[in-house]
Amino acid sequence: MVTSFGKKEYTFPRPVSEFGDMAIRGTSDPVVDESRVYVGFADGTFWALSQNDGKVLWEKNLATQKGFNDVDGPVLLDGDRLYVSSFEGNLTAFSRKDGKALWTKEIGTAVKMLMVEEGGEKNLFVSGTDSILYYLNPKTGEIVWKLLVGKGALTTSVYYQGILAVGLSSGTMNFIDSKTGKLLVHRFAKKAFFPTPILDEDKIYYLSNGGRLYSLRFKIK
Repeated sequence: MVTSFGKKEYTFPRPVSEFGDMAIRGTSDPVVDESRVYVGFADGTFWALSQNDGKVLWEKNLATQKGFNDVDGPVLLDGDRLYVSSFEGNLTAFSRKDGKALWTKEIGTAVKMLMVEEGGEKNLFVSGTDSILYYLNPKTGEIVWKLLVGKGALTTSVYYQGILAVGLSSGTMNFIDSKTGKLLVHRFAKKAFFPTPILDEDKIYYLSNGGRLYSLRFKIK
């Protein structure tokens, strides 16, 4: 029988932001993997901590001199690397072992990044806070293509058989060729939406701020 629960093992406090108790898009989600906790904060810092006692293994400052430096989106783990960005800062690939920076690009994001494997190669898709969808080589950081989707905030993209679907807060769901970055078609939604679309087999589902649930099917020729 459990007689106690919720015992505090440790805390790791950081300032909310340089503007006081305020964050732009809330806070990022901590990610736990292989006895480590990876977490970003609103002051633009990113930390790798021991899961057992909260001991600092390594830390990095993602803050820049421009705009807001919140680390809002969750870190993306892939093999011996991790990818993280602040709201208007830099997207950086780090070594998970020691935090060594492997490459950096001036791309800010506030949502989850997407890693897709096509033809034996991995591809990284990032929904930038500048409303641009980026396709990068995750090994080198090279930008393969980028597309200004429209005006507004982008959702995380989802992938199905060579097609990306990414939502725009101004009210469109946009379907894009993952190889070329060409916008194939967009569908309007009643009022804006922010939630990440959900993929199930060949359909996506998303809810708009107008109170409508949409179900769209990918059409692959």
